[in-house]
Amino acid sequence: MATGTLPNTYSDSKSNALDLQAVAWRILNTLGSLKITVWGFFLAIVLLLVGTLAQDEETIPDVKRDYFNSWVAQVPLDVFLPVTIFPLDQRERISYVVPFPGGATIGLVLLINLIAAKFTRFKMTATGAKLIAGLAFCLVGATITAVVILGAHAEDGLQGEPPFSYETLWQITKGSIFAATLASIAYVIAGNVRSKVGFWALVSGTLLMICWSLLLILMPETFRVPDPGLRIVWQMSKSLIAGTILLVGFIFLFGRRGGNVLIHLSIGMMMLGQFIFGDRQIEERISLADGESTNMAIRPDEVELAIVNRSDPTKDLVIAIDGDKLIAASRSKKAIEDPALPVQVFVEEYIENSNLAKTDDTNTSLPKNRATAGLGSQYVALPAVKTGGAMDKMNTPAAYVKLLSKDGKETIGTYLVALQANDRSSLTLGQSADIP
Repeated sequence: MATGTLPNTYSDSKSNALDLQAVAWRILNTLGSLKITVWGFFLAIVLLLVGTLAQDEETIPDVKRDYFNSWVAQVPLDVFLPVTIFPLDQRERISYVVPFPGGATIGLVLLINLIAAKFTRFKMTATGAKLIAGLAFCLVGATITAVVILGAHAEDGLQGEPPFSYETLWQITKGSIFAATLASIAYVIAGNVRSKVGFWALVSGTLLMICWSLLLILMPETFRVPDPGLRIVWQMSKSLIAGTILLVGFIFLFGRRGGNVLIHLSIGMMMLGQFIFGDRQIEERISLADGESTNMAIRPDEVELAIVNRSDPTKDLVIAIDGDKLIAASRSKKAIEDPALPVQVFVEEYIENSNLAKTDDTNTSLPKNRATAGLGSQYVALPAVKTGGAMDKMNTPAAYVKLLSKDGKETIGTYLVALQANDRSSLTLGQSADIP
């Protein structure tokens, strides 16, 4: 009778699974390497330096878009020669551009590195009831965290008030300070801190808390936080409650490393939040002279060309063209067309920062007047050095636009449109009238 052996498929599949697990583990170890962390922070510091220097000539939204929110940042070597130190009229422009990892790339790499490091170096030590308790605390803490984050995006946002009076919140705040002071004193007396540096740091902090508590007891009204400050305390208290509950859960799950896990989780959430919501941040300002009021907020780093149709006596029809579209049209030399527009708009030149000069036939130093109608018959736009986000001034763009008929066959006229003319009252706080 012939005999033979059957293939051990169970052992083979188990071996393959172990091999895949080992490969995955090696990949995670590589992604979580401390070298990647160090290089990531080094590149981030360099990018932060470049972005800061770039604000000498670029606005804050431009810097965010080109450096911090981009995947690849195109860094001009000119950025290392800021105009505040090396004026443009005393040096030549350096046209070379060096590609560099953008903020989005660096942030994503650091986020992956952070997650991989936690998976490979931190292991849960909890079992049984400890594991269940830790997971329960983490679930409650995560729920409160989600509610706090969503609440910040509600109508009131960070201006929301507590469900009780500010006086009650102040009493709770004082009670928390007194309780923390007593706990710190008890910890010093217990002598649980082994290192001398840690012990004396704890003693110093405890003495400061004792002094603070005595001031609140002896002079409560002098050191009372005003209501606007207590509103900030309320926002911080919600985060503190969520963080404390998460900390208890992580200590149950990871032991002494629970605090480390919470810190890194918080950093990861901040990075992810900036990655998701960074582009949604909007800067607005309101300029008022004494006695004035307004219902309009101005975005100083955004411009638009507004075409107003006033043929209807009861209402105006406004069609706005975004500034980025005007810049793109000036570079492509293609007219802007849209069904809502009554004309085609051909942008002959877009000037990111300008000054207006009164036209004068006797002044031969001014450039030839390119406008054929409107404001351009009285003024010309002169290019000026662009003002960056680090300055207290703002850019006043201008553009020469040629309006064509809807079919593009007939020229209506070439017009000068300038922020300095249209928003004079805002730029000078009401000292000058607009001359659109």
